[in-house]
Amino acid sequence: MAGERRTATFQQLHDEGLLEIGDGYRAQNNELGGTGPIFLRAGHVTDSHIDFTGVEHFHDHLAVKVRSKMSKVGDTIITTKGNSTGRTSFVTDRLPPFVYSPHLSYWRSRDPEKLCGGFLRYWSQGVEFIDQLSGMKASMDMAPYLSLSPITLAQMRSFTAPMKSRNPVLHYVFARMGMAEEQGYGLISLKKHAEKLRLPLPSFSMEGDSLVLTIYRNKAGVVARLRPEVRASLNDDEKASGAFFSGRQSVSSPELMEQMGFDERKAQRVLKKLQEAGLLRRVGRGPATRYDVIQS
Repeated sequence: MAGERRTATFQQLHDEGLLEIGDGYRAQNNELGGTGPIFLRAGHVTDSHIDFTGVEHFHDHLAVKVRSKMSKVGDTIITTKGNSTGRTSFVTDRLPPFVYSPHLSYWRSRDPEKLCGGFLRYWSQGVEFIDQLSGMKASMDMAPYLSLSPITLAQMRSFTAPMKSRNPVLHYVFARMGMAEEQGYGLISLKKHAEKLRLPLPSFSMEGDSLVLTIYRNKAGVVARLRPEVRASLNDDEKASGAFFSGRQSVSSPELMEQMGFDERKAQRVLKKLQEAGLLRRVGRGPATRYDVIQS
């Protein structure tokens, strides 16, 4: 009956035929390269949107063959393998139709009157979702692809950690009332504001069992954290450069030149000194050269 509320697990909803869960189509290389349906891979899915840049297309004559794996408005999408594991997104009526790849799992309400698709979207970003998924994956067709992992320090440092809400039900209600935006850790906002103000990116570290987030009010705060002997060995330009890449995973010579206004020779000299100081590690060669930031 409309308006009634009940508590159920995903397994129960699936068994009752209210929830459809599936994976994507295993495309062969010779099936791609046409102008037909879009083939969406996990790498195109982020927690904030779906990026269709560079997507591949099936050949037109395969449209009927791949139809069963085609997206529908209201689907909740969850990435289920690889470095993007645990990202979620939602299919709105503004998106073009597309075919799911095997590393994407779609969650679809088969009766919107009893199970709202929007609720699935928010619930998929909750901590309890991980527990339920682990309990039911053995009975699902896409079981080999479900391997959700906990958030890592590397994901936090690169600002790519997937969103996991402590209370997805509450957030769903507030979102429907227009009183809350997408949930998360605020990582994107932290990164954008720091870049806008030309401040070092926030840094993450572990102290025992505690996660420590450091937000810098100015560049001097980064320099002050350096070991005294390292700080004494650097000139003002080198200190300012060190503050620029603080909190980042890596930096390139062109990025340093653009940020600091250095010419190429000066940028190379600064990067070399920062390597000698143990703050950077050179990776790659030629135009692909980058400098990994050594986290202290």
